[in-house]
Order: sequence, then structure tokens, then C-alpha cells
Amino acid sequence: MAITEAFAGSGTIASTQVVSLTTPTGVGPDVNNATGVYQVFIDFVNQTGLVEHELKVWDKVNNGPQRTIYIANIIGPQNPPIFVTPSLILGNWDITLQRISGTDTNIGWSIRKIA
Repeated sequence: MAITEAFAGSGTIASTQVVSLTTPTGVGPDVNNATGVYQVFIDFVNQTGLVEHELKVWDKVNNGPQRTIYIANIIGPQNPPIFVTPSLILGNWDITLQRISGTDTNIGWSIRKIA
């Protein structure tokens, strides 16, 4: 099975905005229907002090509303600097990131798919 980079980007996440990592110019959560097994890699090398980001993975069950299925709060400098989620089987999904506290931090991300 091939591993591909389905989505990638970088930028500063504002504390008042929930950013979709699959459509980083828009506010999330959005709905992506490309089913697969996905894993998220986020580079927090520039995160300092008590900066906190909240990562959420969203999906639907049957025809229900999109809900949070995975949450991670990343606080302060990371060692190692790259945060990696478990592999998740997703169907009607999105991945969002929001800065909860602290100053602006430039981060990069890669969402990889096993296909």
C-alpha cells in the first residue's frame, strides 16, 4: 500500500479561529469525504512557553452530525518537536487546530494517507 501526503501546509493559528488543516484558508470543521486511513504530523519546533494548541479530529457515524472523535492538547515546547497522531480510519471527516493560549506560533503540518 502506498503512503501519500493528502494535505500539507503551514501558518500561524489564531486563538479565536478553528482552522481546518485540510482547507487551511477556511474555518473548520469542514467535511472531507475521501475515506482512508490517515495520520497527522505537526511540527511544533517553534512553540515556546505556555503556548497551547488543541487538535481535533472529526467524523460522522452513519448520517449523524460530525462530532469530535480524537482530541489532543499540545502545551509548551515539544521534545521531539513533531507531534504525531495515531492512524485513524476516517470517512466524513476533518482535522482542526486552534491555539488556546499563548502567543502566535508558526507551525507546519502534513496529513498522510495510506491508500
